[in-house]
Amino acid sequence: MRELRKHNFSDAINQYFRLGKDLNQRDTIAVKRTVSGLVKLLFPDGKFTKDDIRKCLEYALVGRRRIKEQINGIGNIKGLELAIFLSIVSGLTERPLLTQLAVLGSMSIGETIIGSDNLADFLQVAADSGTKKVLIPAIDMIQIGEVPTDLIACLYKSAISDIVFLVIA
Repeated sequence: MRELRKHNFSDAINQYFRLGKDLNQRDTIAVKRTVSGLVKLLFPDGKFTKDDIRKCLEYALVGRRRIKEQINGIGNIKGLELAIFLSIVSGLTERPLLTQLAVLGSMSIGETIIGSDNLADFLQVAADSGTKKVLIPAIDMIQIGEVPTDLIACLYKSAISDIVFLVIA
């Protein structure tokens, strides 16, 4: 896999497709790099079809569009998107996510962790739904005093860098 760092599959797009003028130079470079990375991961032998490149290109264009939406105002990766992000990282690192895991808070486009508005409510919903583990931003520890003591009694907490990992017993 390390050998593939030397290879660039950006021109794979040009073999089958032409990018439109709606993409600026930065978008074009980002899309080509994404496609190149996907080709390296999915087709390390360099053998791919037009349909393979089409799928990689579609994924790259959707990803670039989402990034631009984030930059142009949405600004935060919320709940489900953060869970999807964690799933992607899990897949790339080949490390499984924990089962029965709930993720609270959000992440800004600048990779800043943003806390939740009402930690007690989120933890109660997580406990009621049978969640066994909750990942919360460390900044939410300020709200821990607002969490009912009976809910606190069933939580195990340990701080890990910017997040706190809670296990609901």
